[in-house]
Amino acid sequence: HENKIAFVYAGDLYTANIDGSEPHRLTTHVATERGPIFSPDGTRIAFTADYQGTTDVYSVSVEGGQPTRHTFHPGADIAIDWSPDGTEVAFVSARQRLSGRSAQLWHVSVDGGLPERQMQARIFRGTYNDNARRFAAIPFGPAYNALYGGSSGWKGYRGGTSPSIQIMDMRRDRVTYIPGERFNDIEPVWVGDDVYFSSDRDGEIFNLHRYDTDTQTITKVTNETIWDIRAIDAFGNRVSYEAGGRLKIFDTDTGTATPLSISISPDLP
Repeated sequence: HENKIAFVYAGDLYTANIDGSEPHRLTTHVATERGPIFSPDGTRIAFTADYQGTTDVYSVSVEGGQPTRHTFHPGADIAIDWSPDGTEVAFVSARQRLSGRSAQLWHVSVDGGLPERQMQARIFRGTYNDNARRFAAIPFGPAYNALYGGSSGWKGYRGGTSPSIQIMDMRRDRVTYIPGERFNDIEPVWVGDDVYFSSDRDGEIFNLHRYDTDTQTITKVTNETIWDIRAIDAFGNRVSYEAGGRLKIFDTDTGTATPLSISISPDLP
C-alpha cells in the first residue's frame, strides 16, 4: 500500500518500506499469521490466524497492537480482500457448503456483527477491482495444493482440478473466463482494468502473467526460472510477489522486477 509492504516471516506479520527498509514486527503470538492485506486507506491489515484453535479472520493496526477477531466459526475462514470503503473484510468460508473442496464469498463488518454471504458461487481465492464492480477469482484450489499449505506436490498437473480464473461483472451478473484450460492459474489481482496472475501455462515454473480485459490477450511478464511465484498483491502500478522466500516488486510500466533486501533480527524460539 503506497510506500509500505506487508509480509510474513516465521509465522508473524511484518511491515517494511517499499524498498525493504525499516522492517517493523506487528505480531508475536505463537500461532501462525498469514495472508496480510492492507485496508484501502492503509490503516489496518486483515489477515488469517489460528490463535484459538480455529482458522479465523483478524485485523490489526499498521502501528501494531492487539488484533481484532472478526469471525468465530469452527470451520476455516480465510481473509482475501476488503470492501472498497474499508468497512468490511472479504473472506472465503465453506460454512454453508454441503460438499466439495471449495468455499463461498462472505463479508464481515470491522465494527462487529454477523458475516453476510455475497453469492452462492464457489470461491477459493479472489480480489475485487477498485470499485468492487468486478471480482476475479478461482472457484477451487489447485491439485498442487502445496502452494496453499497442503501436502500434495502435484507440480505440473494438467487435469480437472486445474483452476481457471473467472471474472465476475457484479453489475451485469455476467461471468467470463481467462482463456486457457488445464493450466494452474492462481492469485488474480487487479492493476487498473488488467488482471495479473500466477500461472504455469508457459512452463513448469509459475510466473506472473497479465490479462488485458479489453483485448482478451495474455502476456507473460516475468521469467522466474527456479522458484514458483506463490503470492501476489498489487497497488497502483506495482505488483508485489514472493518466489523462493524472496520478495520482489514488479513495475507494470517498465516491466522490471526489483528484489527487496529486508534485514530483520527476530527473537525466535
